Amino acid sequence: MLVCFSRSLRPMTMISRSRSRSSSRTTTTTKLWKDDDDDDAKSKNKRYVFNKRRSVLLLLSTVTVLVPVIATTEAALAIEEEEEEEEEEEELKVEDIKIGREREVQEGDVVSVNYRIELAKDLSLVDSAKFFVFGVGTGEVIKGFDLAVMGMRVGGVREVVIPASLGYGYKDVGKGKIPSGSALKIRVELIQIK
Repeated sequence: MLVCFSRSLRPMTMISRSRSRSSSRTTTTTKLWKDDDDDDAKSKNKRYVFNKRRSVLLLLSTVTVLVPVIATTEAALAIEEEEEEEEEEEELKVEDIKIGREREVQEGDVVSVNYRIELAKDLSLVDSAKFFVFGVGTGEVIKGFDLAVMGMRVGGVREVVIPASLGYGYKDVGKGKIPSGSALKIRVELIQIK
């Protein structure tokens, strides 16, 4: 029996038999240890297959993660654009016709005003009054009216477009005089700060 050793000294399971032509006896050779050359070829092939599988899995996991992120980002941008449009619609549009004198109106002040309220879409008259007295920021009038008067000075005249969210909201008011969701246009003159 012939025993072969290799540099790595790993056990080998291969048994080979060969018959010599010069003699009539059979020689059995058993390799007890595996050669490095055989292992290197198989090992390289296994590593190649493993790396290829790992690359495919990495690619799939990246795609799996990125697709929802991209979709979520696009949805977030669309929502943000809608919110910006809503904010633009919910903002007061203020135009000072005449700047007054003395100090500016602040929250908590009691003021006397002349006003005229119209529907913004067709300018039909809703209400008007002279020497109307109210407390600014106390909830006596719609929020948009409070905001319209803030910062005015005595003798000042201002035109303001108030969106529905700062006006009467989304309900009919005054037996259909102010339809649901209507924006209002107010012309206000500040007479006195008390």
